[in-house]
Amino acid sequence: MTCIVALVRDGTIWMGADSAASNSGSLDLTGEGTNKIFAKKIGDETCLIGGSGSGRFIQLLEHALDFPALPDVNTPESVMKWLVVDVLKAARLALKEGGNMTTKEGIDSTEGRLLIGVRGRLYEILSDLYVRAQVDLFGAIGSGSDEARGAFFGIRKLKPECDPETTILTALEAAE
Repeated sequence: MTCIVALVRDGTIWMGADSAASNSGSLDLTGEGTNKIFAKKIGDETCLIGGSGSGRFIQLLEHALDFPALPDVNTPESVMKWLVVDVLKAARLALKEGGNMTTKEGIDSTEGRLLIGVRGRLYEILSDLYVRAQVDLFGAIGSGSDEARGAFFGIRKLKPECDPETTILTALEAAE
């Protein structure tokens, strides 16, 4: 099972993930080499990235991807353009060189999905490299994402003042 969850509270991005990895039916709970979340320092700012899917996919993005500079203007449109054009251009290169990008009928695809938190906003990048902004202040990817989203929804309705750490852990527990 994989589940990466994120939420935005007062402009701060919180992200959490499970620590299990499965491969061909076996389960690895050691966590060795299975970082599902990492932070990238871009200038004076930090971008949080959570990935589901192939472990190789996530490792390449963490270690081989050089993130381009963030745009000078901080608007939803400028950050979206930065992700769609600049970040994905660099990601395609890193993934192709690392052998983790396929092209079929002219369409690139990967073996994973990303949840990216930057400048107080959340974005999801799908396996076909489509970028979508999360309209809610929470997001989830991975095989446990539906359960985690349900938990987020319930917490928001029943206990909106719940602290971010408890909210994240509850969503991951629901996914488990």
